[in-house]
Amino acid sequence: MTDTSTTINISSIKDDVKKTLSLVGKRSVDRQGNTLFASVTLSSAEECLIDSFLNEGVHIFFGEVAPVVFGSEDGGIITLAINASRVNETKLSLFQSNAEGFVKNFALKKAFEASGQTEQSKNADLTMQQHLDSAIKLVFCKDSPSGDGGNFNITASASVDNSEKTDGYNADGEKTDKDNTDK
Repeated sequence: MTDTSTTINISSIKDDVKKTLSLVGKRSVDRQGNTLFASVTLSSAEECLIDSFLNEGVHIFFGEVAPVVFGSEDGGIITLAINASRVNETKLSLFQSNAEGFVKNFALKKAFEASGQTEQSKNADLTMQQHLDSAIKLVFCKDSPSGDGGNFNITASASVDNSEKTDGYNADGEKTDKDNTDK
């Protein structure tokens, strides 16, 4: 089995999570009209939680796409290995984007939950599920084999038993009176 692989940089996803939290906090307001910046952005102590959220998201993603995709982690770089018969280069790129999107939105969901922002948490959860559904479709639906465009060599033969020869023709292929053969 030949595998093809792609990598995901966790620190890049962490930066995206922090930027998204900052943007949401700056642009969103509560019922009193106050921005959510203070409750959504993270202190340096809270930032440490992002790492655990990202790791948890990676492990859940691995579990959802196993056994078709194998994953390993080395120093914040996640390597995803996929059977090459399942994906082409385009699908591999899409799969990588969906994996990154899932992990990012999982971390956002957990951060929003921790800060009591249920509406943003629901939005992140919905986006996370969409990324997961897309990733699963990409690797669980195998590509057709590469080759000569799908031309197949098929040989078949059939034999008909004498008891099945009631179609109006005799064994020599001559037309018979069907009414007489049925009696």
